[in-house]
Amino acid sequence: MFENSHRAGGDWARRGNSTAPHEPADLETAALIGAIPENEEEKGAMRVLIFRFRECISCVALNKFKMDHILVELMSQLTPLTEEEKLAIKTSFPIKTFDKGTYLLKEGQIAKDAYQVIEGCIREYELIDGEEKTTAFFTENQSAANFNSIATGTPSKRYFICAEKTTVAILNAEKEQQLYKQFPRFETFCRAGMEQMMGTEQENLADFITMKPEQRYMQLLEKRPELLNRVPHHQIASYLGIKPETLSRIRRRIIRS
Repeated sequence: MFENSHRAGGDWARRGNSTAPHEPADLETAALIGAIPENEEEKGAMRVLIFRFRECISCVALNKFKMDHILVELMSQLTPLTEEEKLAIKTSFPIKTFDKGTYLLKEGQIAKDAYQVIEGCIREYELIDGEEKTTAFFTENQSAANFNSIATGTPSKRYFICAEKTTVAILNAEKEQQLYKQFPRFETFCRAGMEQMMGTEQENLADFITMKPEQRYMQLLEKRPELLNRVPHHQIASYLGIKPETLSRIRRRIIRS
């Protein structure tokens, strides 16, 4: 159950943002809507069109999840669910909205819950020599969890804080085990999802470590451009492992090129 669910077409765009992010033209998406840009002017227009196209898809998907429980929707993609199973999932894993600045986990606490983000952003960070070091951002359709603390019962070394108003499904480890006892077949699907997620996370971390700062920024620009409009400059720099002034120089270089 503690899994990073499949993303269709990348991370969902930030709703309500009328400015298209500066990202490379997505030819695959362009092909889907029947147009391939042939010059820089058309590429610029296509970026706006693609952003709005994705925004519409995101709104439809998010509204669908709000009508039903997100975990019911995700599990239904893996296997047909009975009404009894759907009710058990909804009862076990409630949906709650937290204000910006709310801490979901602090250093020294033992993690009991994971959070499937429906809407919003959770920032993960560590305190190193009194300075916040951002280690992750969890946005729509991603799971935020301190798996080590949950599994071993050891105090967390990290913080989870809502970077904006955030709606999540709360996944409790104890309730998860109770659900497995009631419906044993769920465990197979959830374990497989966990293994896949951990493997992906390890690969992403290995790639991130070997990249140069500018490569890290370009990857962020390509895969998660909406973060640049949702997260403060200094937190993006911290996540990339660089100083804010270095990030500014990288941005200027990219604009000039």
